[in-house]
Amino acid sequence: EDDVMDIGDKRRGYPTIHSTYAKKHADSKYKYDSTHFGNMVAVNVGLQFCHLTLNVLNHSNFDPELKRMAIDQVNKQMMDTAIGQNYDLLNSVSERVTEQDIMNVLYWKTGLYTYHNPIRTGAILAGASEEELNVLNTYGRDGGISFQIQDDILGTFGNTDVTGKSVEDDLREGKQTLLTWKVYNDGTDEEIARMEEVLGNRESTSQDIQDVRDIMNKCGSLEYSKAKSLELVDNAKRSLTDNYNENWVEEGINYLLGIADYMIERDL
Repeated sequence: EDDVMDIGDKRRGYPTIHSTYAKKHADSKYKYDSTHFGNMVAVNVGLQFCHLTLNVLNHSNFDPELKRMAIDQVNKQMMDTAIGQNYDLLNSVSERVTEQDIMNVLYWKTGLYTYHNPIRTGAILAGASEEELNVLNTYGRDGGISFQIQDDILGTFGNTDVTGKSVEDDLREGKQTLLTWKVYNDGTDEEIARMEEVLGNRESTSQDIQDVRDIMNKCGSLEYSKAKSLELVDNAKRSLTDNYNENWVEEGINYLLGIADYMIERDL
């Protein structure tokens, strides 16, 4: 459903659901509008998978009380992620956003969905204490935000052949990130005006996009975003090492620490 709202044609190198079924509709010469058909299928599939997730948990063999807590956790996080998506949509149409507006979306949308929810759900099913869950909450929050900052960097400065996603779409969609915020904060009136000509303009050319990248580099957007991501990764790792519990499995902790490092090293 996120891809539908972003009008994105690719996700991790593969066609999105809505673009796949829009093409199928057009190729099959079905009735009515191909784009609308693709969007309807994608929204329906998204809803199906949300319920499938809860169904898998419901039919698992965990302790009934732990299972109830896990289902409650997943259901709550689905709702929270939807709130984050609403904030993201609002940011994309607002004339100006603050750094906190950006960070809120990074947490509510990606931090919760990609990190906090799966980690906390697994920990609940493993019988973690409330104190242990709080430690993992900190890790998931900061690690998840860092993940999305890096994703936004790759969405503008990455390599399409590696990421599988156009590095021009984020700007054409009008996506507000730390990269764009830094230009608003430190750019000249001319630089801001030039970025706004391109941001959200689906007719922007590759040269227009490159002009905005150049402005971002001049304003320090890329360096600032990388530094913020690194700071959050360090916070995430310290939340584990500073609160190490002898009952934890070393392999699991090392895995989480490795994932945190991957956040700032990945190129896809």
